[in-house]
Amino acid sequence: MIAKSHSDGEVAAAIARCRAVAPVTKALASEMRLRILDVLRKRTSCTVGNVAQEIGADCSTASQHLAILRRVGLVRNEKKDQWVLCEVTPTGRRVLDCCERVANCVTARGMRDSAAILVIGEPK
Repeated sequence: MIAKSHSDGEVAAAIARCRAVAPVTKALASEMRLRILDVLRKRTSCTVGNVAQEIGADCSTASQHLAILRRVGLVRNEKKDQWVLCEVTPTGRRVLDCCERVANCVTARGMRDSAAILVIGEPK
């Protein structure tokens, strides 16, 4: 059986979705950024210094990774007095929930990735 060809509009819509998702998946393709998201998810907000300490990196490195997460909308900053507080956005929380479901599927199939399990947690 020959597959039905897609209309130009369907193809354009699929390309647009891929272009929208690509920067987010690229941002998530870093163990350090996943660790940052995990740290921030467990707190209401956190300073860059606290994030750096939690992940075992210097402030400059943590700040660079936070900037990438901020550009794709997973993290936001709020200036409070002399501090810059970081937090996961609602979109970031939904994306992390999806990552957790993916990790659960992967581990259920026996394709255990210890880094993903470390960051996202054991399946429930």
